[in-house]
Amino acid sequence: MSDVKITWEKYHDPFEELDDELKEMAREHDDDDEYTDGYEEGTPGMMRPRKAFPYVVLPTGPVNITQTNRPSEVWNLWVLHTNVDITHELKDVVKLISGVELLYVLSRYRLLIGLGKVFESSEVKVNIQDGLKEYVNNKMQEIIEEQTQNLLPNGASLIKMDEDANQSELHENVIIMQDMLKKQGDYWAIWVLPNRKMEVAHADDMEDEDFRKHLLTFLEGSRTAGGTVITSWDNA
Repeated sequence: MSDVKITWEKYHDPFEELDDELKEMAREHDDDDEYTDGYEEGTPGMMRPRKAFPYVVLPTGPVNITQTNRPSEVWNLWVLHTNVDITHELKDVVKLISGVELLYVLSRYRLLIGLGKVFESSEVKVNIQDGLKEYVNNKMQEIIEEQTQNLLPNGASLIKMDEDANQSELHENVIIMQDMLKKQGDYWAIWVLPNRKMEVAHADDMEDEDFRKHLLTFLEGSRTAGGTVITSWDNA
């Protein structure tokens, strides 16, 4: 998936709506003289249980909710929405980014993220986006290479080149590969991938079934993953 989409939504704390009730409960709990073993004295012979604070189960464990320790008061919480599957591996990538204090998977496409309060939120979010996109793109590249290599059992191979090579070096390497292929068959094809790797196929007969399958793979791959396909008949 080349088009990775990410949006952010400020976490809505449902307990904000209970502020008035939490204040009242706090006042009742602070007045210890009104309670005996957790019960409030009222009509003789009658005991009324005092209200218990609500609680929420967080990754750190169950926490009683008061006015001062609502989740939105303790953490700088954001919900990340994306269009890619949130796997354990992707979660680990986000967890290691500096500034990420709390991380919880809400659903297949949502993460609840708590950002450290001494970090610049906008910078941390940008770093998370960049890290997520880099992970997805690298993963997709691995899948493309694996799938393509599986389609090249005979007469084709994956040539890994120096990723730091500049354009002139890349052009030179392509020329060298062309010269090598000319000696191995009358028909050949080179797919130069965006990451500067090359996949090649060759045959003596244009109608060779494996060669045609490889060529179609190169052409389809260049349309979806990018890169350039060079063939022996381009300049014929």
